[in-house]
Amino acid sequence: MEAQSGQKRWTKRRRWIGLGAAGVVVVVALIATLAHPFGPHPHKAVARSDPGSHVAMPPIPPIRPLYGAIAVADNGAAGKTWGHRSRSQAERDAMRMCAHPSCQVLSVFTRCGAIAHDGERFHGGIGHSRQVAEHDARTRLGGGWIVTSACN
Repeated sequence: MEAQSGQKRWTKRRRWIGLGAAGVVVVVALIATLAHPFGPHPHKAVARSDPGSHVAMPPIPPIRPLYGAIAVADNGAAGKTWGHRSRSQAERDAMRMCAHPSCQVLSVFTRCGAIAHDGERFHGGIGHSRQVAEHDARTRLGGGWIVTSACN
């Protein structure tokens, strides 16, 4: 009986030693993870993969601008268009919408464009907002009023 009781004590002791060793391993693993986290820093914006990262991220493609255009004829007919992937397509559509033999493209823009008129001449302007484009058109003309404007 005495041998069996001693054996139980050693078994219990081994369990406690194993449990203690496992606890030490878990604590060391947590400390290592917190000291050197895997992958990119959680608060760091990453556009490409970090050297320590195991995940390959494709590069972010550049944003393609959208084009717009405004065409005006001598008689005041106008055609405006926006949201085109190419400058030439925007110009063609503006000319098609103007639909007059004397139409000319006076403003090609990626943000906003405007046309000013002073009673004799027309002039185009561009800008990052409608107000800036209209101001640009009036300034380039040397006065006048806004006939039309458009933004992407």
